[in-house]
Amino acid sequence: YIAFCEGDDYWIDEYKLQKQVDILENMPNIGMCFTDFNRLHASNGKIEISCLKNNPQKFPSNYTVESWIVRAGYVGPMTWLVRKKLWEEAEREKFRSTDGTFVIFTYFLWSSKVYCLKDTTAVYRIVRKSASHDVELAKRYKRVKDLHELQIKLAETYLTGQEKSNASQTINNQYYSNALKMIVATDDKEELVNSRDYCNKSLRNKLLYVIASFGLT
Repeated sequence: YIAFCEGDDYWIDEYKLQKQVDILENMPNIGMCFTDFNRLHASNGKIEISCLKNNPQKFPSNYTVESWIVRAGYVGPMTWLVRKKLWEEAEREKFRSTDGTFVIFTYFLWSSKVYCLKDTTAVYRIVRKSASHDVELAKRYKRVKDLHELQIKLAETYLTGQEKSNASQTINNQYYSNALKMIVATDDKEELVNSRDYCNKSLRNKLLYVIASFGLT
């Protein structure tokens, strides 16, 4: 088995690994196990307890491959325990990306079954200016744009037929609707043109697009 825990995060249940090993030993059809977790905001000490249990809308625990890719979800990598063979397969399949755990968990869902242990066993520490919480506009926009490209690539890799078409459409709708303000602020003309078909969802986006379009050459 392989357990995963990055440097900012930590475990709080001394029996975490044993609980997960017991599950995988007794359920050979399960490839990996993750658990509930807390979130600690390092800047102010605020802690969110048992995110999967207490905030299931933001942190669902029951994903299909399609819903995971579309949502770009989060299931606490610092809680994972994975069969070594499955981890090695995922690493071989993984392509370069800014979010390796997102890619790896997609492979887990696609090739195996995953199990959510309801116990809270770890803490995700949110540190200011970490890779996923940078406050600078250009860096935040680059991360959002890179994630969009990654979602599209994952949909093309792991989905087929109508599922792939529906997922790609939803991913684009979400991205261009939510990121349009950053696209305009960073003067990304190529992405502004690409957003044309996705700017009719709200009056704000219509106005942003029309105003920004005057600057296009």
